[in-house]
Amino acid sequence: METKLIDIQMLSEMTMITPKTLRKIIKEDSTFPKAISLGPRLNRWHPEDISKWLESKRGNVVDDV
Repeated sequence: METKLIDIQMLSEMTMITPKTLRKIIKEDSTFPKAISLGPRLNRWHPEDISKWLESKRGNVVDDV
């Protein structure tokens, strides 16, 4: 089975979070899935890991009403 990895741009599209904000989350949120490093500046993620992370954050949303 072939697993496709996603880059920061695809991650941004998947989460609807800008790449700049994603980089901050990656740095500061210890629960964010670890990247697979393919080189000094080449990181990729498993989409399934990101989906699980998003689902875990779903209950932590604060509504501004």
